[in-house]
Amino acid sequence: MSVEGPVDVSGTSTYLLRSHTRAGMGPFTGFQLMESWLDPLTVRSLRFHEQERRFFRSHSITVKIHPDDRLWTSDDGTSGESITNASLDELSFIYYLRTLPQGKDTLYQFNNHFDATRDPVTVRESSGGVIQTASRAYVTTLMEMRVHDPRRYRGEGIIRVFLSDDSCRLPVRIESSVPSMGSFVLMMDSYVAPGFSCNAGTVTNVTAPR
Repeated sequence: MSVEGPVDVSGTSTYLLRSHTRAGMGPFTGFQLMESWLDPLTVRSLRFHEQERRFFRSHSITVKIHPDDRLWTSDDGTSGESITNASLDELSFIYYLRTLPQGKDTLYQFNNHFDATRDPVTVRESSGGVIQTASRAYVTTLMEMRVHDPRRYRGEGIIRVFLSDDSCRLPVRIESSVPSMGSFVLMMDSYVAPGFSCNAGTVTNVTAPR
């Protein structure tokens, strides 16, 4: 996962968010690339691209989001409406979670996916315990998202994002399951933040829960 920019999108300065995942077993491999162009001032997505291959199936789509008109169009000819003028996509929503107030046992409901048919998104915030990464252990906050995604999850899906319980709010661990690929866990290996001071709080000498 990376953040680049600024990148100009129709005269608006955006951050380019990117997530690239590869997974598989033996000859059966798959990958997913997601890119989101996020306006950091209004916290809304202006463009979204996704490309993925799961075994013998592939999918690619690029979406242009028109937040002020509450509309979106894609390169495959589909279009639709948005409920809000501050819409997000799948990737930018994970970054949006990092801006929520830190609390325990809090339930949120959002209607800000660019595709109104994918709303609402509910998020349960609770203690995530201690997560051991390759380099250190983090005290975390768990953000459990319930999303509507008929193509990927065949209905409702659950994504669990563990954020470091400090001002940095680093995505330490991400869990999910996809019917066609099974469950997966992404663990943070390292992070680099040029020009930004992030002294994430850590603990040592602990064993992560299995």
